[in-house]
Amino acid sequence: MEVKKGYKITEVGVIPNDWDFDKLEKYWNVIDCKHITAKFIDNGIPLASITEVQNLFVDLTNAMQTTDFFYNKLIEGGRKPITGDLIFSRNATVGEVAQVAKWHPPFAMGQDVCLLRKKNPNSSTTFLQAIIKSSIIEKQLELLMVGSTFKRVNIEQIRNLLIPFPSPNEQRAIAAALSDADALLAALERLIAKKKAIKQGAMQELLTGKRRLEGFEGAWRQWRVGNIGYTYSGLTGKVKEDFGVGEGRYITFLNVMNNVKIDTSILEPVNIKTGENQNNVQFGDLFFNTSSETPGEVGMCAVLLENVSNAYLNSFCFGFRLHENIEIEPVYIAYYFRSSVGRSAFYSLAQGATRYNLSKSNFNNITLRLPKQDEQRAIAQILTDMDADIAALEQQRDKYKAVKAGMMQELLTGKTRLI
Repeated sequence: MEVKKGYKITEVGVIPNDWDFDKLEKYWNVIDCKHITAKFIDNGIPLASITEVQNLFVDLTNAMQTTDFFYNKLIEGGRKPITGDLIFSRNATVGEVAQVAKWHPPFAMGQDVCLLRKKNPNSSTTFLQAIIKSSIIEKQLELLMVGSTFKRVNIEQIRNLLIPFPSPNEQRAIAAALSDADALLAALERLIAKKKAIKQGAMQELLTGKRRLEGFEGAWRQWRVGNIGYTYSGLTGKVKEDFGVGEGRYITFLNVMNNVKIDTSILEPVNIKTGENQNNVQFGDLFFNTSSETPGEVGMCAVLLENVSNAYLNSFCFGFRLHENIEIEPVYIAYYFRSSVGRSAFYSLAQGATRYNLSKSNFNNITLRLPKQDEQRAIAQILTDMDADIAALEQQRDKYKAVKAGMMQELLTGKTRLI
């Protein structure tokens, strides 16, 4: 294999000649957690275990807490996390790693994690974190866990991970570029979360009449669900071999759960045999998830707003078709049943112990309080516009994530140099 001038071949790929390449332990200390079972209390000192190292920084928000006595035991032998350290998950979610920042309160390592501490104070924590999260380390960890159903690595294996190390100056330059990308992504995530919260508030107010749109007036009317339309069942008599092939397409409970409007571009194929009596879905139909292991997912609703031929509903859902000439907007109904008000109605109707189900008779007896159709249409349009705004931001976020992944590939292998 030929490499361009100034580069060399190593076990982790092609890297610049002036980069070092060695085991992690050459540059960073790897310190195992204290293997003792701590006593958990309320209002104690937090412990960072696997759950707390899933983000950029250690997240102690929901961490278990322990007593002063056990805290002092757990930090013995240089195990007290300090600014610039990394906490590394070595069990289950192997390879998750989070930084310790100066704003963290005192905390200790819990079980199934270890502490990484730089030997050279000029080394970059952010650089090493990025390397660990990159394919360079992911591939090594995958090889260590081949054939194992219980994912775990030991301390020696972590110490022996092979890492490319540029100079501390270049580490910091790479870290700064990646941190800028992370800051942009974090800002987008915050904006998306804010937009979603605003939408939830709007749904709560608009769908209950707490806030009326300008130009609309008049009393809202009570409707019994069974009086505005009728239910129909999903696919029946299907066997495993019928799915994944055929000219038909079917709507699954996941399609219903994922969005208020059915995305027909991702529907799976299904074989519908000649003469079978199945219910074709139609434009404006509403679909409801009828069964789940959690009551909060029962009755989740979506609406079909495209004309599709030869499409059907999965048997884990039921369809609801509004009566002709009824002055009700199906999009409004879909938003209503996805709002906190609609979810509360279904939560109380979900029946079962280990699995919760929704009966059609209970569904038909639900009472809705609805405005006139033109106000329904206006409210549905406002919520649709909000969803479109959120979707555009999510697409932008995903694009930036892809750009960052490309940056990591270039910068962490030295293909693009910043110094």
